[in-house]
Amino acid sequence: MRSGVVFGLLALIAPLPAAAQASADVPSRLELADSSLARGRKLYGGEGNCAYCHGNAGVGTSRGSDLTDDVWRHGDGGYLSIVEQIVHGVGHPTGGPVMPMPKRGMGNLSYPEVRAVAAYVWSLSHRVPRDSVAPAPRRRR
Repeated sequence: MRSGVVFGLLALIAPLPAAAQASADVPSRLELADSSLARGRKLYGGEGNCAYCHGNAGVGTSRGSDLTDDVWRHGDGGYLSIVEQIVHGVGHPTGGPVMPMPKRGMGNLSYPEVRAVAAYVWSLSHRVPRDSVAPAPRRRR
């Protein structure tokens, strides 16, 4: 009986399988909804100041990296890594003629806005699975 309890506790604290860890590093279904991605795109081009360095389509400029490919100079291109880079900025960029990235794009983005921008940026270099996107909420009459 004791060995069953110990085994059960060990199973609870054991690391998650790689597939479970990988699935946790993607935006939520709601963040991948068309309306949420549109909000992130609007913030990216506006208040977030992202387009100034990364270009309107995210393909990069002389000031900032390409966000549409699978090459990431900082982090692994996962959603949580992108959130962290937006929140904290990148003080010492590596490679290429890029500038440091300021925290929150020198804007005053709230954390939900940061998450919206990060989901949009993630979608630039990842295929958004259409079958996993949440439908738009129904309006009450």
